[in-house]
Amino acid sequence: MKALLLKDWYLLRKRWGVLFGMVLLFSVLAGVQTTMLYTLMTTMMLLMISLNTLAYDQHDGWDAYACALPLSRAQLVLSKYVLACICIVVSVILVLVSTLLFGGSNLLASASAQLVFGFFFVACNFPLIIRFGFEKSRVYYLVVAGVLIGLGSVFSQYTQPSFSAFKLSYLLPLVGLLALLGSLKLSISFMKNKDFSET
Repeated sequence: MKALLLKDWYLLRKRWGVLFGMVLLFSVLAGVQTTMLYTLMTTMMLLMISLNTLAYDQHDGWDAYACALPLSRAQLVLSKYVLACICIVVSVILVLVSTLLFGGSNLLASASAQLVFGFFFVACNFPLIIRFGFEKSRVYYLVVAGVLIGLGSVFSQYTQPSFSAFKLSYLLPLVGLLALLGSLKLSISFMKNKDFSET
């Protein structure tokens, strides 16, 4: 697992310049303007970095090569989900720091929305990419991102300090986490049944 994550780190370190610049920009805007759009865009940009590793692997034939190594297909999939979760946590930290620096508020609501968005974004897109490939799934993940950002705007209406909003801030990330775990199981199933003989 550690070796797979290091492989992705070395791969991204050479190619993530522009995307990471956009991540920093959106995190600053999220702290300055405290709008849900910039908050969720910070998470989405970091997740795009994670998604790009899937694209690079499929383009370079890494998955087929890795299956000949002493690595299980479940490990290959799990490493991608772990990387995505790391990206989500980093996005939460960036927005938290930015919000504190620029005097924003609603820290709990922002963090909760990022977790919900990130979990569902990964849960919806990763199985599609593993099953159909990155290029064929491009339209789907853009649609998923649009829908989730729209729902995030609705979610932002429930950020007032009330008991129901407080419960909602904890309940929705839990639902997202359950969806993520179900997605992981589905993705592993797709990877195990994938035929690389023509790759």
